[in-house]
Amino acid sequence: MTAPTANAYDVLTKAAFDIVGWPSLIAGCSQKECGVYQDVLRDKAKEFEQVGQTEAASIARVLQWLTALEMRLDNPRQPFRGLCPMPGFQFPNPEDFGESLLSIFAEMAREAHDPEFKARLADVCWSTQKKRDFTLVALAIEAYIASAENLCRAVADEKKIDRCRRWDAATVRLKRALRLATMTKHTLLDKVKAAFEDVFKNSLAEAPLLELGSLLTSYQNDFEGDVPWLIRIASQCATRAETEKQWNHLRHFQRLMANWQKKSDLNEQAVTTEEQRAESYLCDANDNPTSHGKAHWVAKAIKAYRETSPKSPRIEALKKLMDDYQRQGMTEMQTSTYSLGAGIDPLLAAKQLAGQPFAEALRRLAMIHPPLKEEDIRQAVLNRCKDPWLAMAGQDLIDWDGRIIAKRGSVMSDDPQVREHAVRAEMFRTALDFQKAVVGGFTEPARLQLLSEHNPTFQAFYDLLVDSPFIPPGREYFFLRGLYEGLNGDFLLAAHLLIPQLEHALRFHLEQQGVDVTTLNEGLQELMDINKLFGWRREKLLEILGADQVFELEGLLIRRYGANLRNSFAHGLFWPEQFNDTSVLYLWWVTLRLCLLHLQPESKAKPAPVTANPP
Repeated sequence: MTAPTANAYDVLTKAAFDIVGWPSLIAGCSQKECGVYQDVLRDKAKEFEQVGQTEAASIARVLQWLTALEMRLDNPRQPFRGLCPMPGFQFPNPEDFGESLLSIFAEMAREAHDPEFKARLADVCWSTQKKRDFTLVALAIEAYIASAENLCRAVADEKKIDRCRRWDAATVRLKRALRLATMTKHTLLDKVKAAFEDVFKNSLAEAPLLELGSLLTSYQNDFEGDVPWLIRIASQCATRAETEKQWNHLRHFQRLMANWQKKSDLNEQAVTTEEQRAESYLCDANDNPTSHGKAHWVAKAIKAYRETSPKSPRIEALKKLMDDYQRQGMTEMQTSTYSLGAGIDPLLAAKQLAGQPFAEALRRLAMIHPPLKEEDIRQAVLNRCKDPWLAMAGQDLIDWDGRIIAKRGSVMSDDPQVREHAVRAEMFRTALDFQKAVVGGFTEPARLQLLSEHNPTFQAFYDLLVDSPFIPPGREYFFLRGLYEGLNGDFLLAAHLLIPQLEHALRFHLEQQGVDVTTLNEGLQELMDINKLFGWRREKLLEILGADQVFELEGLLIRRYGANLRNSFAHGLFWPEQFNDTSVLYLWWVTLRLCLLHLQPESKAKPAPVTANPP
């Protein structure tokens, strides 16, 4: 379905809308939510169409599209977009309505009595009209608050899923009211604050923990309040989360509580709260059925302790516990071996994730295949070079525009440096073929299987990975957003976020080991770029990551006979289609593996419930 042009609605008038009787249609809905309104209006449009009332049908259809608009809080200037119920079929966007129709909506917003419908009319007009009417902001804010208040009311005999949906809708409306008030510096900001506080006072036991955490976070970011009271609220939420064994929510409330404690200069209490937050990861470890899974959660506890109490003796105890779990995990691993060559069945990889909860499915995706073995690839290259024609020939490498960008000599050269350079170059080129097989036979079937069973939110993804020891402090959003977008198939955005952050992460972990990552030239000190890190600091990278992972990252990021993603990306050499190349997909998966499995060299951890022989 294509959206009608804006001037298609110019023939509609306010009088025609009134004849249709839109207030009674909205008032007759049992549930006061736009999703319900759009169903009623759709059915009414069909009725008008069946009896030949074309104009009335058009009006009902327009109101259906208005109520069907999706609201996205991540785009405060224009939060609405047309519903897309299936590929190739999309309802109109707000911009498609046109100024004439938006003017009618503005009049209706002033007349509407239902707060949910009033908020939708006023906000769409304010967000879309070329000449904005500031009075609509107050209408939208007050209507959103009233609608949220209605949605917060308990419903008798309500199913749990319906309760969660109702509270999600209420939370979205309160947060939109807050964003409107802060964007416009509106005098109603205090009223919005009071609406948030009413939820905290009256609904701590009834509201889902996810929504309480979201509202408390927004409150902490935008308001100053009674801090001792807010600490008690966060503490009560944390106690409830602990009782319900919702450990992610528990940590979220503990972080909020610690932030408020710091604001009140209760620094010792804040440290204690953060240490309790670190200990909560052990609850996840206890709940995990596998030793590798337990080690994963203990590693998160170690990272949380290091950020809060870096000199705590508890860290050494947790390290020992993690090592014990890792050793036990080696005895639990099962291996399914088959060739990556012709006849590989991607269903076998997908089967590894089938029926698993999201957290376990994501872990299995990260472990679906081990890092490519550098020595195995070297041996494959040497075996292939037994063919004298291949061995004696040099090779030129050209880019997408036909330019020669690299040369290598013969693997039979008398010069050992030329010979080793030729072998290494061919290893990186061969690794690209191996990576294509891994992506086609393992990671993509597994990723698609995960998405066929789960529709993870960014928050769910964030909770699983935010405390990964691989991610440098302060860079969590970049890594998690990049991994999340890649999981959902947007590898263009994933590459833009992850490639620069991988370079920073390598520098960070070298510095953590006491390695100098700067250069001094004529009195100027500069950070080493990733090319120098793999050259001048290679030995320490091998200690941190192991030879196989260093080989993978080196070929993916900086070697011309490999994918060379970092250098091509940094110099603007990528074409749009290259962001869906198997090398980008493989790098995304390698980053996911590092974030979930941390910095364990291959000798300590072999993350592969499914392993395979080289192709």
